Amino acid sequence: MKQLLILILAISPFFLFAGEQEGKVLAVVARGDGAHYVTLSGKDEAKPGCHNSNFPIWVIKDENSTLGKSQFAMLIAAKTSGNTIKIKGTNACTRWHDAGDIDYVVMK
Repeated sequence: MKQLLILILAISPFFLFAGEQEGKVLAVVARGDGAHYVTLSGKDEAKPGCHNSNFPIWVIKDENSTLGKSQFAMLIAAKTSGNTIKIKGTNACTRWHDAGDIDYVVMK
């Protein structure tokens, strides 16, 4: 039992600070360097330390992958339809130093 508690406490920080945000899509951007990112209305929660708290941006980690293309399509559809989405982060800012990488997108 003690080992299970230690394991849970050891991995819990990875889940606590992965970051998430729910809201309407304010902007979807595809930059010339290939980066694709989104901004949302609503407060971003439990974001990683690298995520810019003044202007939270969520970035698609690999826009050329099947997952990245699916995420971009969902973000465009949410912007067009006005649907609310939820973004869950990966707890990293690998694409940009101050923008949270998107793990998954849920359209509501």
